[in-house]
Amino acid sequence: MLVNNSDRSTNELLMDSAIGFGAGFALGMGGYAIGKGIGAEFSKVLSKGDVPDSIVIDGMGDVAHIKAPNLPEGSQWERNVLNSFAGGKSEIKTYGEGTTLYRVGDKNGGFWSLDAPPATEFEWRVNTAIKQEWGNNASNLYEITIPKGSNITGLDGKVGSQGNGLYGGAHQTYIDFNAIPESWIKITPLN
Repeated sequence: MLVNNSDRSTNELLMDSAIGFGAGFALGMGGYAIGKGIGAEFSKVLSKGDVPDSIVIDGMGDVAHIKAPNLPEGSQWERNVLNSFAGGKSEIKTYGEGTTLYRVGDKNGGFWSLDAPPATEFEWRVNTAIKQEWGNNASNLYEITIPKGSNITGLDGKVGSQGNGLYGGAHQTYIDFNAIPESWIKITPLN
């Protein structure tokens, strides 16, 4: 499904979501299908203070529309998240049904990717700029495949470098992982 919202205001998109527009709630401009299966994606260049509140706007059973995390403007949390993106730039994007997101780690968290992890932990650490001293032992693969009628909105972009050979450059999206229904998450041990 291809949806382009480049000429629409946020209020128009919110109104459409309230009456069941397309793949559901979306903020943004531009769009194209991406990910595993059929997934609609909407995007908007993120400006400071432009992140909507993080809530589930419709959660009945396994159907949910997850909004982007609310990063308090000027907070350390906002700085940490935005600085993890190349050039400190991200976009708000909404991924629709059939899209699969991946995360490697010892616990669930906010940073995910459309890209399945590479074959080795070394490649993963270089591409996602994850320092070993941060305590991520890469013990599990987490997968979310967004079910029919649902979507997830997050901050989307490329991973920024952390120096010392951790170049980044892989895709990442930052989502409100606490709002994701547990039934959506598949966990596979890697070690």
